[in-house]
Amino acid sequence: MFPGAEHEMVTMYFASPSALYLAHYCGLGNHPNLIASMDAETGDLMFDCVGIGANFGACPDTDHMHSVRYHLEGDSLTASWKTMAGGKLTEPMVFSLKRK
Repeated sequence: MFPGAEHEMVTMYFASPSALYLAHYCGLGNHPNLIASMDAETGDLMFDCVGIGANFGACPDTDHMHSVRYHLEGDSLTASWKTMAGGKLTEPMVFSLKRK
């Protein structure tokens, strides 16, 4: 995300035998791990912080990317990221992508 920018970030997805995870290498300098779940009603793929990761203190004491919701509809993907800042969740930062 934001290649070449001051706050360039990378998100890596990985599987364990029992779950799907992501590690978000954040511009904040930490790397929280998030675990996947599915919203049965909408079919959205959601990831929520599991409270561990590199350079990462206790949640909610550490500012970090806390959750993301992916919504896929036709040729469009919407990612809604929420940050934990000062012990509170922020309004989502929404990124919309459309296949050409």
